[in-house]
Amino acid sequence: MNNRRKLLVVLGAATFTPRSAFAQLKQPILIGWLITGSRSGNALATFKEGLAALGWIEGQQFVIEGRSVRQRSIRLRRVLPR
Repeated sequence: MNNRRKLLVVLGAATFTPRSAFAQLKQPILIGWLITGSRSGNALATFKEGLAALGWIEGQQFVIEGRSVRQRSIRLRRVLPR
């Protein structure tokens, strides 16, 4: 009988526990940004402003990870379709 009471107590406590306690934490969306030239910085700033205007918060809802082509643009031309 003791085990049955423990089970009822656990089930009763689970019913009154807030639903947020069972919610999974969401990971921020990872956005990849390929920097190919000097004007990419302006485009990135404009992109961030647009997301902010939509109510997105950087670091909480999305993270931007940038990569630079630098002197390897020849390798990039081989990968991209024409």
